[in-house]
Amino acid sequence: MTSVLWPDFSKEDLIQALLSYRERERRFGLTSEQLKMGDRDPMHLKRWISGLILAPCLILFILFAPPLLFLMFILGVTLLGLKEYYALALPELLPHKKMLGISLSLLLPIFLYWKDSSGFAAGVTLILILLFVLALSEQRDFLARWTG
Repeated sequence: MTSVLWPDFSKEDLIQALLSYRERERRFGLTSEQLKMGDRDPMHLKRWISGLILAPCLILFILFAPPLLFLMFILGVTLLGLKEYYALALPELLPHKKMLGISLSLLLPIFLYWKDSSGFAAGVTLILILLFVLALSEQRDFLARWTG
């Protein structure tokens, strides 16, 4: 930190400001105690152990699981991810719209599961039609509120 203002700011003032900045404690959202604990944090160790145990299990599951069981796994991960996304990013979204978004997102992996391209094309077409109908109903509600 320096009290010298811009027109009088010299090379020495810049070096002094950089040295002052280098001495600051940058915590990146942590408290000073958490920063001092570093890798000794018990949660940090638990995360590493979980990763070391779960990563090989997940790789083996992906490689050797039956296709239907793998589809169920993908649907579960998709459901949990979307539920978390809606809770964090769009908490004010109406519940029926959240359910519609989750339902449509769960349909896509199911359609991808079909081996032939016609099932996938039919599924994507169904999703697009449902989205179009939803957009039309939203537009009609919007127009009714403003005109009626």
